[in-house]
Amino acid sequence: MIEKNNNEGFPSIKINNGQSTEQTSSTGEKALDVLEKGNPVEYVMDQFSKIHVGDKELGELLLLSIGCQLCSNTDGLHVNFSGRSGKGKTDACKAMGFLLPEEYFILGSISNKALFHMNLKSGTVVLIDDVDSFKEDMEQLVKSSTSFYQSGYKHCYTDLKIKGDSKIREVMIPPRNTFWLTSVHSSFDTQILNRFVKGDIDDSFDQDRVVLKSVLKNAVTGEYGFNGNSDVEVCREIFRQLKQKPPCLVVIPFAEHLDWKNPENRRNPKMFLDLIRASASLNQYQRNRTVDGYIIANLDDLFRATRLWDKIERAQSTSLNGEEQRVFDAIVQAGKVGVSNSDLEILCHMNKGSVSRAIHGKKQSNSDERKGGLKNKVVGLFYDDNAKVWIYDGKTYGQVTFVGLINYSEEKAQVDGCTRLHTVAAPMQPISTT
Repeated sequence: MIEKNNNEGFPSIKINNGQSTEQTSSTGEKALDVLEKGNPVEYVMDQFSKIHVGDKELGELLLLSIGCQLCSNTDGLHVNFSGRSGKGKTDACKAMGFLLPEEYFILGSISNKALFHMNLKSGTVVLIDDVDSFKEDMEQLVKSSTSFYQSGYKHCYTDLKIKGDSKIREVMIPPRNTFWLTSVHSSFDTQILNRFVKGDIDDSFDQDRVVLKSVLKNAVTGEYGFNGNSDVEVCREIFRQLKQKPPCLVVIPFAEHLDWKNPENRRNPKMFLDLIRASASLNQYQRNRTVDGYIIANLDDLFRATRLWDKIERAQSTSLNGEEQRVFDAIVQAGKVGVSNSDLEILCHMNKGSVSRAIHGKKQSNSDERKGGLKNKVVGLFYDDNAKVWIYDGKTYGQVTFVGLINYSEEKAQVDGCTRLHTVAAPMQPISTT
């Protein structure tokens, strides 16, 4: 409703924040129609793209991490976005979180034990923003709660306020909770990194120009932040209806025909399969089922998972963040002769501190330990503390700091693609319930 402001002559707007029963019913019907006849992934992603500029594949990763919460035979997908400050990591996560029902999204600073006492719902997303490393207690919490994804993570403690002998209290983080992390350098413990799908935000100059155009447009229209509308409410109702159903079990009939090239990292094949399961779970209203009621993933789910894995497979295979990948590329390009630190600064368009951090990792605030960095992640790259020079294949390169690879061909192979689908002799016929 628009009314005339008698004093200034400008229109004033009265907004009804509550939804009527008729509106709620219409939203529910629209959401069910999208689930049964439309494309729920595209519908949600269309709304994501309206409130966040770019990073569509990373947004889809966030969406599939939510899809995993709908599935009972997945280890879950947790997401870690890294990249330079101010490039949109947090905004991307907040945009997808804005499309979730409020009761399923937690944003803000939390202590290591707070999650046990927040009465979380199963299938909640927890965004931990702008953190490059964890304290030991928080690190243990994240590792343990992700390991107990399907069952939930129990914590027992002694409550001295209770009278009598039984002073033990039991609290729990419920099943299928998902963590989203944003960080600049992603200098986490390797055991943390291995539990997360990793993505780098688009910090290219072209993306900067697109974002600037959007900022200027919003300045003209007066738009600020995320604005709710009927489409956003439909997205929330889509998630609400999916989450209210019991978790489904997904079968992948073509799984044995996948050719995975890097089997040494046992988590990555599971993560790829979880992408397929998540896609099928989000589209469960339109998937065939077995006679036992299990959802059957199809090739659309495979193609979506493959497209997204192509975006992140290098980070997953190497655990390298964006800066580390750039330095690693320069080292590989230099070949067996190695390259100096000063040349790396020029080749990678990075300052001395950034190159050093990419090689050595980030020093922890409470100790001399360093986490992240090529030295901790790439076999065959090491530093001689006594000689203060880089060593390649046992040969010392004078007083100039050099870096190179011992197992050159093996390390270079880590950047290759790692999954393909074998040709199937005969089409697979899913078994559908009648």
